[in-house]
Amino acid sequence: MKNIKSLIVVLLSMAAFLGTSILAGAQSKNQKLTDGFTDISASSPSGKAVKLSDYLGKGNYVLVDFWASWCGPCKRETPYIIDVYNKYGKKGLTVVGIAVSDKKEDSIKAAKELGIPYELMLEPSEADIKAYGVRAIPTLMLFSPDGTIVRAGMREGSIEKAVKETLKL
Repeated sequence: MKNIKSLIVVLLSMAAFLGTSILAGAQSKNQKLTDGFTDISASSPSGKAVKLSDYLGKGNYVLVDFWASWCGPCKRETPYIIDVYNKYGKKGLTVVGIAVSDKKEDSIKAAKELGIPYELMLEPSEADIKAYGVRAIPTLMLFSPDGTIVRAGMREGSIEKAVKETLKL
C-alpha cells in the first residue's frame, strides 16, 4: 500500500513537470497566448468573494500561480515565487496564488506553513481553470496590466528571469 502511494505521488509529480514543461517549451519571449482573459471567481481565505479581475487592469503585471496544498512540485516552487514577490512586489508586480482541486482549509494551512505572503484565491470552479488550459500544477502565468497573458510555463529559477525581463528591470 505504501509503495502504491509513493508511485502515485511520483506519477503525479512527473505529470505536473511534463505539463508545464510542454507549455514552457511553446512559450517564447513576449508571445501572447491569448487576447484578454477569462475571469476566475473564487473566495479569499477570509471567505470574501474575489475575482481575478480584482487584480488585473490595476496598472501592475500579475503573476498567477495555479497550485494545490497536496502538490509536492508546487511546494518546492513556492520559495521562488515568494522571492519574486519580495523583490518585485513594490516594482509593479502583483502575485496571486490560485489553489485548484483543493479544500479551502487545506490551502489555508499549506499557505501558512509555506509562509505565503501574497493574495490567495481558493476553490475556483474547474471550468474557470480549464479556460486557461491548466492541465497540470504548478502552472504559472504572467499577465500584463491589460489582462493579456505574456508569459507562461516558468519554473523555479526562470520565474525571476521572466518577471525581470517582462517588467524591464
